[in-house]
Amino acid sequence: MIKRKKDMALLLSIISAIILVLLAVFAGNLSPFDPIETNYANMLVASNSEFLLGTDQLGRDMFSRVLHGGKTSLLIAFSVTAIISVTGIILGIIAGYFGGIIDTLIMRIADVLMAFPGTVLVLSLISSPFIEQAKLGGASTFKILKTYLLPNVIPSLLVLISQDIGNKLLAIAGLSLLGLGSQPSTPEWGFMLSEGKNYI
Repeated sequence: MIKRKKDMALLLSIISAIILVLLAVFAGNLSPFDPIETNYANMLVASNSEFLLGTDQLGRDMFSRVLHGGKTSLLIAFSVTAIISVTGIILGIIAGYFGGIIDTLIMRIADVLMAFPGTVLVLSLISSPFIEQAKLGGASTFKILKTYLLPNVIPSLLVLISQDIGNKLLAIAGLSLLGLGSQPSTPEWGFMLSEGKNYI
């Protein structure tokens, strides 16, 4: 019973995430209005059949802005996470495999990049019997890294990456809320919150 509830929660989370990504990807096709077009005749209109989520202080359709804001926020979050993840995986595998001064040097870089989970995973794998057997069998360093280490860290890294995307979305929204993010006309969730708080 508990397992079924957990599976259902996981399934609902995956479906919600897929819907969110699809809405962001197809924002241009789904939004009924231009998200940056102003119309002072429609300032601060309440939710109705024409404007599903109402309009903002400049008469811009909020539904269109939320859709396009998702595209902006998700693009930034995915891009930053992808760069950090690829860097962390490469550095973690190299540091874990070679050890010594290379490990120390890369760990200092990894501390700065906050990518040490990948390194910890590789360090736990490097002493595994199958790695030792691969070395004794004459496998090249590149083959060991690519064939034995990388596939074994991917499942754990996928969990970390999915959590990191959520953290990045919150960080981006927080920066924009403080006025340190997107340009004023750009539809972005954090900036929209920053603008909207003055009209609540």
